[in-house]
Amino acid sequence: MARHIELLGISHDILSVFISRNNDLHGYWALGQLRNTMECRRADRMVMALTGENHVQQDPECLGLSERYSTMLRKHVSSRQLKQDWVQHARLTVEMVASGQMQCSLQVVTDLGRSFNQCRDVVVLRHDPNREFKRAE
Repeated sequence: MARHIELLGISHDILSVFISRNNDLHGYWALGQLRNTMECRRADRMVMALTGENHVQQDPECLGLSERYSTMLRKHVSSRQLKQDWVQHARLTVEMVASGQMQCSLQVVTDLGRSFNQCRDVVVLRHDPNREFKRAE
């Protein structure tokens, strides 16, 4: 029988994939590119909605990631035979907390108002295509 608490495991798994070095955007590590974007905009925080109307109104730099993780969330929910409408709101947040350190978090809010939060600190260098290898397509 499906239970809402399974969303805790789903949020953990999705955030683990998000902070992974295998999370690439256009062939390079996505978090390094997000750091560059945040520094260019002088922003300390970026929020990517994974559900709702705000999901499709993302920043161009975040849209690909937002769509990828929104799809991943829906697939995880379906694979565990949970109802899609149990997830009322989900968002990924990336925040600069120190020089070279980012805090990545995922919040999933259920239809019952319960919130499942995951948070990880990650050391992130600036994206530099001269220093990094591009992933083969």
